[in-house]
Amino acid sequence: MAEDRVSATCSECGSETFSLPNNPPHDDDVVTCAGCGTVVGKYGDIQKALMDAGKAEVSKIISNTFGKFGK
Repeated sequence: MAEDRVSATCSECGSETFSLPNNPPHDDDVVTCAGCGTVVGKYGDIQKALMDAGKAEVSKIISNTFGKFGK
């Protein structure tokens, strides 16, 4: 089975590693790239964007899977 995942990369350096000031993170915490230090945004905004991307991917997988049964 193929692994589907949603990932984020830094637009400046391409790193997939990010730093947060708190554990667990708070919605208003500023996320920075661990590779180059670029400020990415607030944790809550990034979390929402990733959740939306994940939901879109799941919807696409469901549509592709069940769409085949209707034909």
